[in-house]
Amino acid sequence: SLRLLARITALHAAVLRPEVAGAAADSIHRQHADLLAADHRRWDLELDMAPPDATRALVQRFIEERPAHLMRHLAGHTGRALRTVRLEAPEARTGTLRMEDLALPPGRHEVRCLAGVPVRLEAVPAPGHEFAGWKGIDAEGPAVTVDLARARSARPVFRAVVP
Repeated sequence: SLRLLARITALHAAVLRPEVAGAAADSIHRQHADLLAADHRRWDLELDMAPPDATRALVQRFIEERPAHLMRHLAGHTGRALRTVRLEAPEARTGTLRMEDLALPPGRHEVRCLAGVPVRLEAVPAPGHEFAGWKGIDAEGPAVTVDLARARSARPVFRAVVP
């Protein structure tokens, strides 16, 4: 369904970004390093298994390669063109850019998307700011549904509220 494809796109742009997933894997590896080493010592003579650091490197490579592979797979099986669009999330002091209800961290994001899949974007102003419009997409209002594949970039614009 289109909703599933939109959600996968948003997950890759937000929580499944390689730097986020990689940091989580690093944290788990560090937190359980002693247990991983003990487990490796326990099973090393009975099983052909890589040491924990080598396994961590394999997980990191998987985290880095999987999003592109999955999006190519979805494009091929849905017959939809795969595009890359740049989303620019504002500094937290001015507001938040949400994609399918997931907040994108401040900064530029190269997002892979499928043509013809509507994605919900929402610009949420921070206290003391208001939504002023969109750059890069032809849309009105802070909450919009757009086909990102038709844009090269998109960003919400906020302005300070003058009392």
